[in-house]
Amino acid sequence: MRRRIDDPLTENTVSLVTPFAAYLGAEALHGSGVLAVVVAGLVVARAAPLIVSSTTRLQGQAVWQMIAYLLECVVFALIGLQLRQILAGLHGHSAAELTLYAGAVTFTLIVVRVLWVFPTAYLPRLLFPGIRARDPFPPWQAPAIVSWAGLRGVVSLAAALAIPLTAGAGPFPERNLILFLTFTVIVATLVLQGLTLPWVSRRLRIAGMDDDLPWLEQATAEHTTARLALMRLDQMAAKGALPADVEQRLRRDLEERARKAHAMLGPGADDEHLPELVEGAVTAAASYSEARRELLRLEREEAVRMWRRGEIGDEALQALQRRLDLEEQQIL
Repeated sequence: MRRRIDDPLTENTVSLVTPFAAYLGAEALHGSGVLAVVVAGLVVARAAPLIVSSTTRLQGQAVWQMIAYLLECVVFALIGLQLRQILAGLHGHSAAELTLYAGAVTFTLIVVRVLWVFPTAYLPRLLFPGIRARDPFPPWQAPAIVSWAGLRGVVSLAAALAIPLTAGAGPFPERNLILFLTFTVIVATLVLQGLTLPWVSRRLRIAGMDDDLPWLEQATAEHTTARLALMRLDQMAAKGALPADVEQRLRRDLEERARKAHAMLGPGADDEHLPELVEGAVTAAASYSEARRELLRLEREEAVRMWRRGEIGDEALQALQRRLDLEEQQIL
């Protein structure tokens, strides 16, 4: 359906309806609505880069960020409002028993995650040379920090709240206990693992590793795609398919993108294997970003002054602000 829609508002409306359709369809088949929504999200996310337009994507990102934030607030508010009722339904369990259960479940989740992450990080590379060639063995610190970053949150709460109130003729057995344990596990992991995660990261000496890799990957993609587009532009120009002024404008924009990415990647950007991130490249990227943001700020201020003086109207101001906002989002 989304492949055949060419209207951002309609397509994003469909994207909002999709989770409900997946949930209701799975429930009608006596399946897990929560898992169906997760699978639907994975499938759509895999296909979205090929079927979603740029306008739809920009609009959808803003919409879904707001919705995700509101849903997280609503889910935590629901569990907070139900906590008194849940505790009242645990009259058959003592405080010591509940504490033991909560500690055992939390400890089990943390240990099982550690035992799962390390084999999944190294075993496929040991068994399959192709995977090992594309993605070499990571340092042990990487799976270690992933193991410790197993914080529980809204997904766990949503799964627990999806448990039906009744099972057959009677209430669902130990539903209040399941909700209580889910809530305590979330609080325990957020407090224990969440607050200690920066300390663990510093101790493992991998602080900043996650910040550098996306930056390097984005610069690599910018450089590669710009060079490919320049090659295609040369072919189009050789056939005389473009006016000279159009070709020059397109070439200027693509060459600027390629030069910027090349400066960030360093002199070895043309090699098959990218060099290590060097201090000079980081400094150049930071200087460029800082200077460009300052220029964008001046442009915005001048546009607002022109609008206040009545030299431009509301629509012109909004169009210019949107262009400047999009340009700022592209700064690495």
